[in-house]
Amino acid sequence: MNDNNISAIACGNNGVSVFASLENSYDYIILELSSYQLEHIKKVNSFISIILNLSDDHLERHGSLENYLAIKEKIFDYAKHKLIHKNLDHLDKYSTFEVRDEMFFINDSVIDGLSIKDSTNISYSSKSYFIDGRHDLHNLCASISVISIIGLSLENILFSFDKRKRLEHRVEKFFTFNGIKFINDSKSTNADSTSNALKSLDNNIILIMGGDNKRMSYEILKKLINDKVKILIMIGDNKDDLDKIIDVNIKKVCYEDLEDAISYIFSVMIPGDTVLMSPATSSYYMYDNYQHRGNHFKELVKKYASQQN
Repeated sequence: MNDNNISAIACGNNGVSVFASLENSYDYIILELSSYQLEHIKKVNSFISIILNLSDDHLERHGSLENYLAIKEKIFDYAKHKLIHKNLDHLDKYSTFEVRDEMFFINDSVIDGLSIKDSTNISYSSKSYFIDGRHDLHNLCASISVISIIGLSLENILFSFDKRKRLEHRVEKFFTFNGIKFINDSKSTNADSTSNALKSLDNNIILIMGGDNKRMSYEILKKLINDKVKILIMIGDNKDDLDKIIDVNIKKVCYEDLEDAISYIFSVMIPGDTVLMSPATSSYYMYDNYQHRGNHFKELVKKYASQQN
């Protein structure tokens, strides 16, 4: 039984087989479907379907953003309630959610009393709730749009939000050494995800990017990198392309792999810096998955820190 006396299971593309939902009876089944799965599914009956976002990714598979969105929209074909991020509602026919101007909106109406205090907190009814980054804000707003249909109050939603388990490898603040923070954002496999990570942090960032050479635009990162990053470190197969594409007025260096990058960082970092690994791509040429990559990053950081003690 989950919070608020509702039984539910999350399954699908998140790693838990949908067949696990057949083992018990649930009030709700939360099923995550990737665009790769939707591409071949002919019919999905649902009470609520939601599209959280669309990033400049997987274009080597889908060809264009327009086609990518069309594939995602298949999830709405047999849905009773259809929810989508406001920026993607190009047909003006869906229910929408968005976070803008430090407020939360459902169908263009502000959620009264819920606001963003700063980069680490939101507030409601004089109570503060910790957030890990901009991705938390978007996910919370999407969750509110879904759960309000079920009939739960905002107080109950925030009660569960406050108890949530932090995601490993997503803007994960895992280590502090000599006044320097280390953040593992290995789950970032596109520019949009890295953009959210950068927006969640203060300045003086040493940023590690790079990996597989995916077909993707990095345009949205240029201003953020110029404003917040002091050193951009590029690694992996696409490091040379990144060096050409990301034209910024900060120091840029290239290294073959993550260990060389960490070795360099420990030679130049100073108290007050934040070291962020947010690759903005996958790294299958070197790692099994983003978890493998993130764990290697954390191991290397702790290894080099121990050598300086």
